[in-house]
Amino acid sequence: MVKKINSFLSSAIFKSPSFYSILFIATVLIWINFNIRKWKENDVIKSDVVSYYAYLPAFVIENSPDLSFTDGKEEFYTNHNRYWPQIAPNGKKVIKTTMGMAFLYSPFFLIAHTEAKMKGLPQDGFSQPYHKWIHLSGVFYCLIGLIFLRKILLKFYNEIITTIVLLLLVFGTNLFHYTTAEAALSHAPDFALIAIFIYTSMNWLEDKQLSTSVFLGLIFGLIILIRPVNILIAIFPLLYNVTSFSSFRLRIKSLFLEWKPLLIITVFSFAVFFPQMIYWKYITGSWLFNSYVGEQFYFLNPHILEGFFSYRKGWLLYTPLMIFSITGFYFLYKNQRNFFLPVIVFFVINCYVVFSWWCWWYGGSMGMRPMIDSYALMAIPLAALIRWVLIKRKAILTITFSLIALIFTALNVFQSWQLRNGIIHWDSMTKESYRESLFQLHGNEKIQNTLKSPDYEKARKGEDEYEITLF
Repeated sequence: MVKKINSFLSSAIFKSPSFYSILFIATVLIWINFNIRKWKENDVIKSDVVSYYAYLPAFVIENSPDLSFTDGKEEFYTNHNRYWPQIAPNGKKVIKTTMGMAFLYSPFFLIAHTEAKMKGLPQDGFSQPYHKWIHLSGVFYCLIGLIFLRKILLKFYNEIITTIVLLLLVFGTNLFHYTTAEAALSHAPDFALIAIFIYTSMNWLEDKQLSTSVFLGLIFGLIILIRPVNILIAIFPLLYNVTSFSSFRLRIKSLFLEWKPLLIITVFSFAVFFPQMIYWKYITGSWLFNSYVGEQFYFLNPHILEGFFSYRKGWLLYTPLMIFSITGFYFLYKNQRNFFLPVIVFFVINCYVVFSWWCWWYGGSMGMRPMIDSYALMAIPLAALIRWVLIKRKAILTITFSLIALIFTALNVFQSWQLRNGIIHWDSMTKESYRESLFQLHGNEKIQNTLKSPDYEKARKGEDEYEITLF
């Protein structure tokens, strides 16, 4: 036994900087979460989490998928962040979001249910243990995602590059905010599932084994069940290792010839999504239902410029580190072309779709939160850029990159703290309020006076309600 333990501890993983970087990230995230303790004030199950989570207490505790127990008490439940249903055309109450996050919350919900019983707290799904464990689930899934991202990167990049990418991705982007202040939202789990999907897709394209096909189907189904628009990630296995029109034609041909593994993926993806269809049929009478009543995409009026650069929520303004990732597309094309097409095609289409949503700023958030879902893909061109910097071995280039990366990382962590403390507003920032809040440790009257609330009604109609000012 001692020999086995010594052999395990002396294995390559324990000599790996990237492995220790994940341990470091885990330590920091857990330390921050237990210092912030968002669950102390029962301040976790709110906003979108209310709908993601509603399936669990409604099904397991209330035994009432139709939410009939809320009849006549709607105001109470709304005011206490419990169940925010939409009204279906037949007059019944339907949970707004799909149930994918409820699946991921489930093991943590059961732990919370047990803790509530042991401590004599209400087992209603909303006492403090539920807030705590639902919040910590986001940290858990983020770390799973980092483990798989590490596996992907190490196939093509060395330990140093992989370590740098992992650290920058967590501390230098808004993924940090969504694993600390708002970890219960779907973005860290989405990031993790897409990392798993990419890694499994690469393996599936090599072997197409039954077990790989089944697992890939389950992961793909879960990705869609959490956020249906992320079906776009199917672009990755379609274009991975495609570097020319002839190789694309061969990929399509191989998928048709080897249709059985593809059928298995489809069947298991559908199996994951089918419970949602049963729920919609039971509540609304339809197998498919758009529960986002009155909300839609406006594909003829996307807000791409605002999504990237606006003071309200601009992705590259609040997460400037991703400028490095976009720059890395060039080096990906030059040196790692097998990744170039799937990453850039997904990136372009995903940006178009994300910023075509009526609420292109996605409500209250730290920067452009839907972009976090794609960070496992965006890590690859980031790694390509870092590889180029290290290969050049020019001191001035390395120092410049390092300084800018550190500044962007510090800014990201600081602005996350500012948002958490109300210095940066969640949806009403302007050029004036942004510049006034920069480096501020306390809110002030000037920041408040220069905020401008979005016109949600105009946006719902697909009308422009925001004039972008870049400088």
